[in-house]
Amino acid sequence: MANNTTQQPTQTKRQTVNDILNLNANSAPVPATVEPVETLPVNPDEFADKDFIDARSNIRKTIQTLENVIRTAAQVAAESGEPRAIEVANQTLKTMIDASDKLVSIHKTRNEIARLKGMLGGDVQGDTFNQQNNIFVGTASELKALLKKEKEKVIDHE
Repeated sequence: MANNTTQQPTQTKRQTVNDILNLNANSAPVPATVEPVETLPVNPDEFADKDFIDARSNIRKTIQTLENVIRTAAQVAAESGEPRAIEVANQTLKTMIDASDKLVSIHKTRNEIARLKGMLGGDVQGDTFNQQNNIFVGTASELKALLKKEKEKVIDHE
């Protein structure tokens, strides 16, 4: 025997955002709060120094967190002997090593920038610097004569 009962669609009240948030048309608007904006340094070197400090701090925090994760993962792997637990511990260790490499890398980059600034008299803007090339326009014999004159000007101090 076939079941001839038909189901009535259930009616649901469609809620508006105002209904969900318990707001009515007469409620006063909520004033917006504005957070103060951090003032940025004018000198690009200050940007680099601040970014270096922030990056170093973030990497060090990541390494410290990963040290705790490795201890926990190693303990779980040792207790369970599950291959997946051992794999997670190994992957976490690799991630910590990568973070340590990144920490050393930012120090090398900072030292390289400082070295370039010293070589160029502090004329470094971001990743570019000014380089002045001098060329000699003339014949080989004129260049030879010029170099000979310059060599004669040099005073030996031995």
